[in-house]
Amino acid sequence: MTKDKQRDLSSQDGSQDQQQFNYVAPDDDEYQNTYRVQPFAEGISEYDEYQQAWRFLGFMVDCNAKETDDDNQHDGGGSNSYDGGTGEGCKRYLLWAAYVDLEYEGGGIGEYQYYNIDNNAWDKTSCNYAQDGNSRCAKMDCHLDSTHFSLLGFFKHQSYDDWMEQLFKHEGVCVWGYNQYSFMNSARNSWPQGCADSGSTTASGKPIYTDLKPISKGGMSAGLYTDTKCTVEYQQQGSDDPNTVENILGNFLVGGDGDHNSNDNGGGGDDYGNLSFNQAMSLWEYGFEHFKVCQPCVAYNLNNVGGGYYDDDANQGGDNFDCYDQADYTNVNQCMKFMAKTSMNTATFRDLSLAQSQGTLVDSPLAGFMDSRARSTHYMMESAGTVMNYVFLAFSVAILFYGVTNFWRVRRKVKLAPKTQKMDEPLVFA
Repeated sequence: MTKDKQRDLSSQDGSQDQQQFNYVAPDDDEYQNTYRVQPFAEGISEYDEYQQAWRFLGFMVDCNAKETDDDNQHDGGGSNSYDGGTGEGCKRYLLWAAYVDLEYEGGGIGEYQYYNIDNNAWDKTSCNYAQDGNSRCAKMDCHLDSTHFSLLGFFKHQSYDDWMEQLFKHEGVCVWGYNQYSFMNSARNSWPQGCADSGSTTASGKPIYTDLKPISKGGMSAGLYTDTKCTVEYQQQGSDDPNTVENILGNFLVGGDGDHNSNDNGGGGDDYGNLSFNQAMSLWEYGFEHFKVCQPCVAYNLNNVGGGYYDDDANQGGDNFDCYDQADYTNVNQCMKFMAKTSMNTATFRDLSLAQSQGTLVDSPLAGFMDSRARSTHYMMESAGTVMNYVFLAFSVAILFYGVTNFWRVRRKVKLAPKTQKMDEPLVFA
């Protein structure tokens, strides 16, 4: 595992951020119907796939999810479909957002610089390979409130394992490299996918249930609960209480069925089986951090420069930054895969409000909707146009008033003028 692709795991033996999350399910119909508006911006147009971007937002728990959601009857992950589950669990949804750059100039991947979470800096590598040597080199910044991207829509998935599968084997492997991919792909099947009896009990003999637990900043963990909906979190009874996630579920992230020894560009793989529970959780969170920042919809690989990148021990050639993924696609559209290969539903403001109230979303989840530079510019232009319309209206009214006033004055003068001789009367009087 290379230093620039992985955090120092030796310092990760501290406890994972396990923010307490006790969900209180609203049960009135008025609450369910308050936020019906679909928050789309300029979504009726067709856009080039290279000007589109996306971002992972986090998870939410919904005890009043509509039965019309496409994946409520899905056979994959989800609280109602998990084998051995209670069948009563409140649904866990994964949320993400799609964006569009309305200032796009047609430069493809070379038109953007990308945020590197390892050094907290912008990577301009792709800008140096732009066509004709000219690049706008705009920031792929839909994760910032100051973004120039505009929001296209919010989306949610109950079957989050399906979503992860599509991400990991396409854009994920090219963003992470094969070492991180092998761990993530192996670990994803190990997460709880529904409220299920853990087999353990409280000191009073009551069952303890397990399910996915959304945590702050878009994070995820496994949770222990005392009810069949998996909403009331189990509270440990002192430091010697044996009922912990690690004791009950084990070091589940390193017990998957994936290949822990995949090679990265021909190099040796890492043995993730030696990771501690906290190290494995930290490595999983590190993998997801890449997608909490803005990513292009078209999969890419910033390490593939000059045709020297190897995939499955075979040089693929091709163009700079090509992404050769695990499904044998090149530069696949990740946003399209989310739509076509998973059960995806539109997330409404009600969903975003619910997730925000639970404190489980990433920072600036509404970036690109109300606060983006593109949107601000659009509103400024609209406001300027409105002001000009009022100026023109006022000017027109003034001209009309001036015309009517002059007409009234002329007409009054005509009425007051002395009567003149008619033209058909003789000029000589007898």
